[in-house]
Amino acid sequence: MKKSKFFTILLIIFLTSIVGASNFCPVSAAVATITEHENAFGSTIIAIEGHPQIRFDCYHFDYGTLGSGDVIRVWYYTGLPSPLTYVPVAIFTDNPARASFLQEFYIPPYLPTSIQLVKPSDIETSREGNSKTIMAVWKTNLEAPSEIWGSPGHTITVPAITIPPGRIIFRGHGDIITGTSTTVPTYPGQVWTQTLTWTGYYGDATFVSPTWHFGGPVGLNEGQLRTNVRLDAMLVSTKP
Repeated sequence: MKKSKFFTILLIIFLTSIVGASNFCPVSAAVATITEHENAFGSTIIAIEGHPQIRFDCYHFDYGTLGSGDVIRVWYYTGLPSPLTYVPVAIFTDNPARASFLQEFYIPPYLPTSIQLVKPSDIETSREGNSKTIMAVWKTNLEAPSEIWGSPGHTITVPAITIPPGRIIFRGHGDIITGTSTTVPTYPGQVWTQTLTWTGYYGDATFVSPTWHFGGPVGLNEGQLRTNVRLDAMLVSTKP
């Protein structure tokens, strides 16, 4: 797969969400452009025997229209053909404005992802200095509710899952990958278009979970969902 196509897929994955909460500060209707700088991102697959197979996407935004903050996105492995192989079941953020923006971004019932506002001390994604290493930590259970995915007549029920406190260390390596991708509204009710300009690398990941009695390498080293990091990206969201 070409590198540009790989990161285009990552962008599509990044934008797939819907909000399941209503107590967030609203994004002003007058705001037509939102610019965010992402200085740390890591993505990997976690498959541990006896536990649900999941995917983690971890972000840190250091500045921009919505301010700084962290995001952890959890995906559930269904085993079904694409595009339902992995579905996003929950997004956790410590920034009320970002949660509100995501609430506006995707419209039910197409993508039933639960978006949850957590305390800033509960989640953290950070980069180690100027290195290619990113650390993601969560100090609380990440609870994803049961959800129904699919279109009428072709639905699946994703079970509720609980991920106990833990951490992931992402390490980027190899040649730098850069590019720009644009995603446009896909479902009725969507209005936002997003353009992402990135710098990143393929990588590896180590997952530590005391509750699950696990500490070791995770992730894929090939394919479109291989472990990867982004160290510098600009996300611009616009609406008519």
